[in-house]
Amino acid sequence: MKNTLISSAITLVVGFLANKFLPAGSATWAVPLVSAVAGVLLKQNPKDGAASGAMGGGALGILASVLGDPSIGGVLSGVLGGETANGLLGSLLGGGILGGAGGGIGGFLQGMLNKGKS
Repeated sequence: MKNTLISSAITLVVGFLANKFLPAGSATWAVPLVSAVAGVLLKQNPKDGAASGAMGGGALGILASVLGDPSIGGVLSGVLGGETANGLLGSLLGGGILGGAGGGIGGFLQGMLNKGKS
């Protein structure tokens, strides 16, 4: 549980910084990447990595939307085919999906590293 919260916080903070200081749309690639790296560094399994990534990415989506930048919800616009996905709920789901996918991949990679050491 401790690693899950730490990984979520890392995803949230680094994703926020990427969204704030890098070009528009940077959080779209930064959230899954950071979540995956955090999953590997904190030695999470795929389930914990996905959960922490989803929590951190979802929290980032809400924070970005509240601060007036719902761009992370734009991930769902292509899937849902409309502008309705760019609101608070869309940002929560978009960030959660991106973070969860990255965290799951990070956990999978950590499992492969562990398997290689055995």
